[in-house]
This record gives sequence, structure tokens and C-alpha cells, in this order.
Amino acid sequence: MSFDDPERLLDVSEAAALLHVKGKTLYAWVSRNKIPYRKICSLVRFHRGELIEWAKGQQNKQTAPRRKELSVVK
Repeated sequence: MSFDDPERLLDVSEAAALLHVKGKTLYAWVSRNKIPYRKICSLVRFHRGELIEWAKGQQNKQTAPRRKELSVVK
């Protein structure tokens, strides 16, 4: 299995490098269930393919134009 294999499980340091964030940030996201992860015994692991898809989804949320809410004034 190569590093680019989407089926590969990554540890925190590998996932942090892939997403360009600190390991501390990943642990915070895990504790808030904001990121897909697996718990193997007491170890946190990340499925590489899921992380890439998750990151793409996060990027799309940030680049999508925000709709302004309109309220009716009477």
C-alpha cells in the first residue's frame, strides 16, 4: 500500500500533514465529531480517501456564495 492509496489509514501526524493543520487541531475536530475518523483500540486513525473528500466538501462550503436571508417587514 503506497502513501497515495485512498484506502490507507493515516495517523494524526500524517493526516495533519495532508490537511496542512496541526495535530492539535485534528484532535479538536475529532472531539467535536467534525471530521471522519476511526478509533482502533485507543488510537485515532483517518481513512485517507474520506479525508480528501471531507476536505473538498469543506472547501466547497467556504467558496460557495452565502445567501442573504430576507425578512418581511410589516
